[in-house]
Amino acid sequence: MSQSSIFQKTNIFQTLQDYDCFVTDEDKIEKLINAFENNISKTCCALICQNSNEELTYAAPYIRILYVLQGTIRITIDSKLVEYSAGCFIIANPVTQIFYSELEDNTEVMTLLFKKDFFDLFYTNQIIDYPLFYDFIQFVISEEQTKSNYFFFQCDPQDDTRYLALILLKEILSQKNSAQKKVVRAAFLLLIAELDRIKNETLILKESIIPSNMLVGEILKYMNLNYAVASLQSLSDIFHLHPNYISGLIKENTGKLFSQHLAEIRLKQATYLLTNTNLSIEKISEMIGYMDKGYFFKLFKKHFDCSPRKYRINHENQQTCK
Repeated sequence: MSQSSIFQKTNIFQTLQDYDCFVTDEDKIEKLINAFENNISKTCCALICQNSNEELTYAAPYIRILYVLQGTIRITIDSKLVEYSAGCFIIANPVTQIFYSELEDNTEVMTLLFKKDFFDLFYTNQIIDYPLFYDFIQFVISEEQTKSNYFFFQCDPQDDTRYLALILLKEILSQKNSAQKKVVRAAFLLLIAELDRIKNETLILKESIIPSNMLVGEILKYMNLNYAVASLQSLSDIFHLHPNYISGLIKENTGKLFSQHLAEIRLKQATYLLTNTNLSIEKISEMIGYMDKGYFFKLFKKHFDCSPRKYRINHENQQTCK
């Protein structure tokens, strides 16, 4: 097979040409997947499809990562038709059906497959700092899933995610022993850490299927980090969902209104600033997002049964408001 154009520009990956990972038709893909299924010592595998003239409909009951290295593909995912170009990642659970066809010459699509055994307890705990991915993996390994769950990320095809995806591909293909398995896991962790870092700019929620409790977790995390400016409209802009939908989602999953969550987060930060800084109460009110000092006073007193000033004095005297 002729050398893949995507690697002609990157000498470090020339060795990939020595691996039997480039495929052009579904028959060879199915043979690779069957071999993977029957090899109990392998927990992950990789392939690159290039210049295919047919729609690929093969089944792959594993956690799957698709990455468009170059070109454009048309994807049918759970009967929904979309088109994506180089830089697109799709991360899907085992029950998600994905069909795709290549729309341009020299299109190359990387596929990475992971069995549940790849994610043992010790390794999964290392992913806990990335809640979106941690929850996704936990759903897969701890439950008998019957519903699709997948993410779309549209990244810059020349950013760090490309390099990290290729590193992961290379390590999977060269894996021969337990020591190399640790390297594969490290490479996987680096990739999801980078995707997590840039998810606000690259995660396409309107075309992803995410369990509502996972989505609410991401929304609340954003609110905790951006409490001073958070609003239903800002959440709508970030997560590409209608403000009313976000409001209903929060209420359905937490039993509280958006405004209640935001007030609790802001007031918690206010108590920290009152007891750990000498900032004026007016300044604290502005810092946590309340430009109307009177409203802040009223809300604070309703919640803590005393004024902000009294709360600060009582803390200094090791007393409580009530």
